[in-house]
Amino acid sequence: MILYLSIYIILVTIGLFVKKRSEHTTTIVILIFLLWFMGGRYYVGNDYYGYMMRFENMDDTVRLSDIYSFDEGGFRLLVSLIKNYGLDYVWLNVLASAIILIGYYVMLKNIYKPLMVLALSFPVLILQLGMSGIRQGIAVSILMIAFTSFINNKKTLYVLWVILASQFHTSAIMFLPLVYLIDKKVTNIRMILAFAILAPVSIALLGDRVDVYQNRYVDQIYGEVSAGGVYYRYLLILIPSVLFFKNKDIIRKQFSVEYNLLLLFSIMSIVVAPLGLVSTVILHRMIYYLMPVSIISFVYVTYYMSRCTGAKYAMIYPAIIYGVYSASWFILSRHALVGYMHYRNYFIP
Repeated sequence: MILYLSIYIILVTIGLFVKKRSEHTTTIVILIFLLWFMGGRYYVGNDYYGYMMRFENMDDTVRLSDIYSFDEGGFRLLVSLIKNYGLDYVWLNVLASAIILIGYYVMLKNIYKPLMVLALSFPVLILQLGMSGIRQGIAVSILMIAFTSFINNKKTLYVLWVILASQFHTSAIMFLPLVYLIDKKVTNIRMILAFAILAPVSIALLGDRVDVYQNRYVDQIYGEVSAGGVYYRYLLILIPSVLFFKNKDIIRKQFSVEYNLLLLFSIMSIVVAPLGLVSTVILHRMIYYLMPVSIISFVYVTYYMSRCTGAKYAMIYPAIIYGVYSASWFILSRHALVGYMHYRNYFIP
């Protein structure tokens, strides 16, 4: 626990105090460290053994032309490439981490206060997702690139990135309808139209996974499945949404380019709450998808508060909230105890 919290505190300190002119170089240095830290992990992460068994048993004959013929073909292709080059399982984690961090890099270079956003991403998106559920970790990271296309009004690129993300975790296709809202004012009517027009396309692309998700998470025919602590993680995206709506008008003026995306995800962060009544696992997965933009919103709102409202230390609030969550998770969660307490690395002699 001390190791992870120490890294988090260092990242927060860097995020708070590094000057703008040094942000890009510092970001690259941190991402290189994270590539070593995430990619070289040895029996660290709750899904480490499961992915190792999947790696060992997965077919290694997948070709690039087959990518859309398979369920989550991007992941199958990644495994196939690694196995065909005679590489060990550790290289799946290395290459998966590299893909994840490329997504972070693209997003971070297009936003304000990137080092603080990266610091807040460490406890959940990097540690709990990127170092455990690597398929969704890759999907979330590719969606970060898609969200960058969203704010830059690039509809075709947005669609292509979302489809690519779905090749690593099929559920990412649910974000396809948002293409309708690019370069438009986000309104309730337009949100309804977006999902009414493009949701059937998303469902069609999900294919058989619709039945799989229905059986696994809703009907639970394979046994009861739940995500412990999901509502604590939900608070992490709810709090920024509430703060965003309290400061909505000024955020529109200060951050006009990102405003539509921040507004859209603030709305979604609130309306997904009832999913927990259907399945805590579904809500859990949605939180991961919403969290990157939620963190950006949190940083932007508290930055404005620290500069314009007299709340001088407001930017430390997100760091405290994520830090308290992270410490509590390590103390109270059996998953943290089993999966993360003893960090080891392949590349340490």
